[in-house]
Amino acid sequence: NDDAIREVQCLATSRDGIHFEKQGVILTPPEGIMHFRDPKVWREADTWWMVVGAKDPGNTGQILLYRGSSLREWTFDRVLAHADAGESYMWECPDFFSLGDQHYLMFSPQGMNAEGYSYRNRFQSGVIPGMWSPGRL
Repeated sequence: NDDAIREVQCLATSRDGIHFEKQGVILTPPEGIMHFRDPKVWREADTWWMVVGAKDPGNTGQILLYRGSSLREWTFDRVLAHADAGESYMWECPDFFSLGDQHYLMFSPQGMNAEGYSYRNRFQSGVIPGMWSPGRL
């Protein structure tokens, strides 16, 4: 039941990479967002960043960007990217990274309808190249 599932992000820590201690919930989704999963976290300068796949209340896929001074406290920064209305209902498994002078946002859109011979595969993948630095797109 999509209306009753509210996903959250949790943290577990380890000193040896084998034994982990659960730290509990560190981030809840914005109001009205039920699908909220697959975080990717990285550190740039003195800031932690996280992208999370989401489905907005209008059933449109999007990638949410958060920033934090620690792995336990996060602040919403912006919607990094989103589908056009009716294009796909969820963007999951985001990855955001730099390669050379460009940044790339990769994701798996769910719910894309076939258009002729386009979008016929069951598992879609997308990539958006661009320039990014903290504080600007």
